Amino acid sequence: MHIAHILAREGHRQKDIAAQLGVSDRMVRKYLKEDFGARARKKRRSILEPFHRLIDEAIEENPYTNLVLLYERLRRQRYGGGMTILRDYARGVREQVITKAVLRFETEPGRQAQVDWKECGSWLIDGRMQKLYAFVMLLGYSRRPFVLFTTNMRLSTVLLAHLAAFA
Repeated sequence: MHIAHILAREGHRQKDIAAQLGVSDRMVRKYLKEDFGARARKKRRSILEPFHRLIDEAIEENPYTNLVLLYERLRRQRYGGGMTILRDYARGVREQVITKAVLRFETEPGRQAQVDWKECGSWLIDGRMQKLYAFVMLLGYSRRPFVLFTTNMRLSTVLLAHLAAFA
């Protein structure tokens, strides 16, 4: 019936289209309606629906929760469905939990900085293998980073790294 739409756009009459396609005039009229095939289906209640709250809570607590264990827990609570429907529902919930929008915390200039340490593996320094760490300070207002590599995370090193960042 795609051809019926093309012929109608070209200006052919409904009767001519029906004759050309070998169908009734009524069938062409039906297919040319804008809302043809757009009938809403009756929504059925999912067998999993009574357990949505429990699943949501488990995934909210740990987005990578083991679904086999969760399935067994649901079975003990009289869940009669299968694993596939649980996986499909859990996939959607996980995506929402993992990609929740984070509200950015704005600060005034010079008011706040965030400090973190990052281990950068072992490197050959002065002829011997040593662990290398990155001291990272991120300014709250400008988001400008300061990075200093060190070979330890002692208090004296932390204080010197702060002084270097402030300078």
